[in-house]
Order: sequence, then C-alpha cells, then structure tokens
Amino acid sequence: MKTEVFNAALAGLLHNIGTFAQRAGEDIVISEIVPALWVNAVQTLTTLEAHGELIDLARRLAAGGLPDEGQVSARQLQSIFCSITGLRDKNDQPLNSPKTQYVPLKKLAIASDTIFPIDAMADPTGDYQALWRAFKAETAQLKVDTEQSGADLDAYLLGLLDLMQQYTWCVPADVDVSLYDHSRMTAALAACLADLPTLPKADSNAPVALLVGGDISGVQKFIYSITSKGATAGLRGRSMYLQLLTEIIARYLLDALEAPPTNVIYAGGGHLYLIVPLSAKTDLPALQQRISRILLHHHQGDLYLALASQAITADEFRGALFHAGWDSLQKKLQAVKQRKFVELGTQLADLLFTPMDDGGNEEKQCVVCQREHPDTNTEPDDPSHKDGTRKCPVCRGFEHLGKQLRDASYLCLDQIEPKAEPEPTASRADWYDILQQFGYQVRVAKTLGQINGIDKRLVKRRFLLALNDEARQGLRGGIGPTMGRRFLVNVTPKLTAQEVAQYEGTVEDGVQLQEGNVKPFEVMVQQSKGIKRLGVLRMDIDNLGQIFSQGLPKNSFTIARMATLSFGLSLFFEGWVAPMAQQVDRLYPFTAKDRDTGEDQLFHQRLYAIYSGGDDLFFVGAWDVMPALAERINSDLQTYTGYHPGFHISGGIALVSAKYPLYQAAEDAAEAESAAKAVRPNWASGQPEEMAAKNALAFLGEVIPWEKFDEVKGWQTKLVDLVEPHDNRRAAPRSLLQRLRELYIVFDKQREAYKKAGVTMKLYWGPGQWRSAYSLNRLAKQYKNDDHIKAALLEIHDSLSIEQFTNIQWLGLAARWAALLTRKGE
Repeated sequence: MKTEVFNAALAGLLHNIGTFAQRAGEDIVISEIVPALWVNAVQTLTTLEAHGELIDLARRLAAGGLPDEGQVSARQLQSIFCSITGLRDKNDQPLNSPKTQYVPLKKLAIASDTIFPIDAMADPTGDYQALWRAFKAETAQLKVDTEQSGADLDAYLLGLLDLMQQYTWCVPADVDVSLYDHSRMTAALAACLADLPTLPKADSNAPVALLVGGDISGVQKFIYSITSKGATAGLRGRSMYLQLLTEIIARYLLDALEAPPTNVIYAGGGHLYLIVPLSAKTDLPALQQRISRILLHHHQGDLYLALASQAITADEFRGALFHAGWDSLQKKLQAVKQRKFVELGTQLADLLFTPMDDGGNEEKQCVVCQREHPDTNTEPDDPSHKDGTRKCPVCRGFEHLGKQLRDASYLCLDQIEPKAEPEPTASRADWYDILQQFGYQVRVAKTLGQINGIDKRLVKRRFLLALNDEARQGLRGGIGPTMGRRFLVNVTPKLTAQEVAQYEGTVEDGVQLQEGNVKPFEVMVQQSKGIKRLGVLRMDIDNLGQIFSQGLPKNSFTIARMATLSFGLSLFFEGWVAPMAQQVDRLYPFTAKDRDTGEDQLFHQRLYAIYSGGDDLFFVGAWDVMPALAERINSDLQTYTGYHPGFHISGGIALVSAKYPLYQAAEDAAEAESAAKAVRPNWASGQPEEMAAKNALAFLGEVIPWEKFDEVKGWQTKLVDLVEPHDNRRAAPRSLLQRLRELYIVFDKQREAYKKAGVTMKLYWGPGQWRSAYSLNRLAKQYKNDDHIKAALLEIHDSLSIEQFTNIQWLGLAARWAALLTRKGE
C-alpha cells in the first residue's frame, strides 16, 4: 500500500464533509470520526497550504475544472435526470423534464418514499439534522471498530465509503451532484495526484490520471447456452458469478495497482471503469495477460475481458474535453473486443491446443454444459435428483450458488493472496476457485453465524456486505469496519410444502421436489394461467449511449456528474426492481373466476430474476405475469426519472415450453426486444404515416407502444370476463375471440400488402369492416337477453368503427391474449 496515495484518498473523501454538518447547524471535529492513526494526515492534507492545493485541485477536477464547482449552497439535491437537457426528438425539439424534482433527504433505503423524486421541501433543516446525527454516530462507531480491530486504511476506506453512500447520496455538493459521488471522485483523483512527482496546474496539458475500462464479452452465450436439466438454479448461479467476476476483477486490479477502493467509478453487469494513477499504465499489460490466461483456461474462450486505458490531462477534466476522453476510451474498448486474446501473443496457441479433460469420453460429458470434465459424476446421493443426473463440478458449482442465493442475506468477500494460475493441463475449476485466482474467497450466507464460522487465518481483509436493507440494519458495531450494502435483485421463487405435494411426480428429468428449493421451470409452467408456458422477459433503457454522450450538456459532462447518473440508474435496476417485482408477483390481478375458484390464493412466487443491473434486466416465470411485470417496470421508471421524455424502456416477451432450449428462449426474447425498438408506423398516434421507434413492448408477435398498453390490457380484461362464466352469469362464446383474431388477420394482410407496395396506410376500407359489423350485430342479437354480453359486443362494434378500423390491431391482440389466458390444458 502506498501510504501517501491512500492518505490523499481519505482526505479527499472527507474534504467537504463540513458542508453536511453546517446544513444541520453543527460543527465537525475530524478526530471524532476518524481513527487517531489518520487524523493528522487528513488535517494536514486539507488545511496546510502546500498540501491543501492537492485536495483543492482534485476537487476542481472532479467538478470539471472550475474553482467554484462543487461548492454551491443548494438546499436539496436535484434529480440528476432533470439535468439531461441535451436530448432532442425527431423534429429537433428539446426533450426536458416537465418539472424540477429533488432527491428525498433520507438515509438510503430501497423504498419508494426514499429513492423516488419529490417536489422541493419548504425547510429541510430538520431532515439534515436527523441525517447528520445518524451519520456522526455511525462514523464514530466505525472509528472505534477500526481502532479495536487494527484494520488498515484500505479496510477503513471501504467502511467509510459505505457510510458516505448511505448518508450523503442525497446531500448536494453541486445542484445535481451528490456529496457521495463528488467526494468519492475527489478522493480518487487525490490518490492519482498524490502519486505524481509534482502537482500540475488545473489547466495543464500534462496527464494526471488513467481512465481504465473493462468489458466482459460472451455473457449471453455463457449464461444461456446450457440445457434445461437443473437449469433453474444453475442459470441464477451463472448470472451471479458474472456479476461477482466483474466486481472481483475490479478489486483485483486496484489491489495489484495499489489504488484505493475509492477509485472505482462503476463495476457491474460485465462492465468496469476505474480511474488510477498514471504509474499503473506499465502494469496493466501484464495484468491483462494474467486475467486472459485464467479466463481462457476455465471458460475456453466463452468469456473475455477487454481492457483499455486512456490518459487524461488536468485540462481534459473540463466538460467537453472529458467527454472526448471518455469517448476515446469506449472506442479503444471496442477495438480490443474485436481482437480477443491477442495480448497473449505466442502463448495463445499453446493454451488453445494443450490437451484437456478426457478427449472424447462420453461418460465424462456434462448434460448441462455438454463439455467433458474428468470429475463429472452422477452424485446419486443428491436428493434433488432421483436419477443422479451426470454433471461436471463447474455446473454443480453454479447450481449450488444459485440455491444458496434463494435465502441469502449476506455476501462475504475474503481477500487472500491470489492463487497461482492453473497448469495448462489442469481441469476447469468452479466459480469459487476461479475467483480465488483473483485474490478473493466469496461466500453467500443466510445468517451472520454462518459467516463468523469461516476460518480467517489466511484472510487479509474481510468485507461483509448485506444484500437487503434488513440485513444491513443487523450490521452494527463490533463486527468490524469492512461492512456495507450490496444491491442485488434476488427474486427467487421457492417451493412450498403444498406445492411439493401438488406437483411431485409431474416434473420430468428426475428432479425431486423439496420444500424451500428453487421452483423448477416445469412447476412455474404448470402454475401459469391458461396455456402452460414459461415467459421470458428482457428489457433495457432505450438510447442509453446517447443519454450519456449527449444528454448532459458538454460543459456539464464531469466525472462526478457521470458517477451520479450511473449510480442513479444502478439504484433503480439493482435496487428497486427487486421489491417492485415482488409486489407484482404478490398483487397480480386475478380474474373474478380465479377468486371464485380460489386460484388467486395458490399462484404466487412465479417470478425469477436471472439478472437486473446497469440498465437492463432478464426475468423468467409464469408467462401470464410477465406483461404485468413489464408494465410496472415501465411505469416505475417513468416516475423515477421524473417523467423525462428522453428516458424510456423497451422490452420483449417470449413464450416457450419448459423443455425449450434456454439459449433459444433468450434469443427469442432478444428478438422480441429488438422488434420493440425497431422503426414502425406510428399507429398509436393515429398517424401511421409518421414513424415511431422504441418505447414499446413486443408481446405475442405485436409491438405495443406503451401509450397503447392500457387500452390493450383493458380489452383483454373485458374479453376474459366476457367468455368466462362467473357469478352465475352466462358467458359469451369463445368463438368471439377467434372471430376478432380472424378480423385482425384480414387487416394485417392488407397492411403488409400496403407496406410491400410502398403505400402509406392512412386508413383501411375493406371486407373486415362489414364482416365485423355483420358478425358482431348478429351475435348481439343472439344474446339480447344478456345485457352484459350485449353491451360488451356493442362496445367492441363501436370501437372498430373509429380510427378507420385500425383499432382491430389492438383488439385482435387483446383477443389472442384473452384466448391464451382462458385456454385449457397445454
């Protein structure tokens, strides 16, 4: 550890903490919150003229090079999404927030009244006082824990970073930049400046720091290219491993480069961004080679980490110039991804052609990943597999991790000496051993007792992270300094005793159902309403690259502001999506018939989060709940971003059988998502001559603009209510649904004919119109004594008479949706 570098990081992290205290009407005494060992360093670096210049320069660079940035007197933190003012629509009109909103002044918690924006407060003084007192108490306890445990500065910085996140994420350093993000970027830059031989001027064109970007490729193939045998838990384990791999490699790089933990800009979802001292440039090639050798050996080319760097001068931290530097880093990353493993040079051939495994031994081939491994076995004692399914230790490891996650409350990261690289002829290791080669032992646990029983003799530092807010509350004094919060969307459906009794013997592949285990896909399929299918949902924010590259005005594109925007998006996708999905699952709107039969009390825990982070997500579960989940995600994202018209999301839903290949299901959902993002006639506005794109959901072969979703869902609900008998009411014939589908098919054929002819279809006249009028009137006469049916049929008829019959596009989709929901059997 470079003492001067870490001391500078600590001073930078606390340089503006007095502003927080002042807003609460109190003073701060550094010795009350900082361990005695480092008090002098903090005071020296922030007060003495010669040393204070370093922290002041770091602060200025974090804020874009301007001396007065980061020192404003904003009373509340403006939502960063309100600052996205550089986007424009297709008519070159600006896309801005409808009004200014603010972040609530509360300790961070994944709750709607904490993270969703609010209007300006009349007087936030009381909130500042409560927040400051809680922060002061926890930092004082952190000081005591650190002094008593003898932890080093690296460990203390991690604990302090967590508390800064918890309490200063909502405190403004600038109008729209949190004190947390501004302080951690100031700390990162102070560490870089402290490593330089001389301190440059703020407008110097000499390099002062190194931006490092990393991007893991092959993620989709790695997660989804497995068979369905044991995939329920294994899929989640693979996804979690990739998240851990990204974070652990980021920590490994910082450890190897002797950089503090403050120097992570972002790490997650297969992407990592660091800012490190310039001296790191000479070490990066060797680190890249070691990472590549490990990944190539264990994943045989499926996963690759592209690593690139960009030196940044002091002058280039200014908005427009920093934007150019960031863009240059992205281009370098893309170039590296096009030449995978080229950094290994002549080593590559040796690694690729060294014999491994058993060379054609079918008995050693894993049924999940289809690869050989000398330790593949059937493990007949595994109670969850009656037939002893043949699996390799790698896949069993992912399944074990997935099963552990179902009840996990804590993540324990033990820093150790990195294990040696494997010999070329060694077999592939499981995820736990791979991460040890990057210097970390990783475990998930349900209780603190499980963590406390782990041997610490070879552990340099232990980082204990709570996976939910309740678990974080349990991390009190006496545990140690290196504890914190790790956001994770851990929505896992578990089997109940009632479900085990109900579905035992109905699941194929020899899977034995056990209470508390992850619910197999087959069970979720059987629990779906109507047709028995699994739903696969993929969603991501539209135009995210454009939001980052153009959304922030170029003179406002600072490293601290970018960090705030990244954190804001992560908070939604890695934090809020979990309780939101659980609410959707729990409050799913069942029909009147469901309530009559009691089915509304049986079908819960039917959603499974495979991944959610960054700006995208992937869920599987019972197909019928997927549209409700997608709708809620869109709705909450709109609220979270203050209804900014430039922030919207698109998604795709695929319906598949339980035995359908996972990679193909993932690809089908991806194709549906691509369809939702594609250019299309703007039918939703009634102006099909105009073109629209994105901001939609692809479902059942049709793209639904979000502004039309409520209408489609409303018709689906009416149609289901109409054709299902309940409350002793007569039901309309199911042939009504088929008739509406037939009318839609006629319309769709004509629409396609217009498209091929290059003609804009402004209105539709044809046989569909008079056929619909005739058939619906005739049906209404047959049910003239059933007022509810007659009224509904007339409403449908009237709906089709407007918008030149084009409304059949949505009624036809609603009819198919209703037909699938009311279908019996497979």
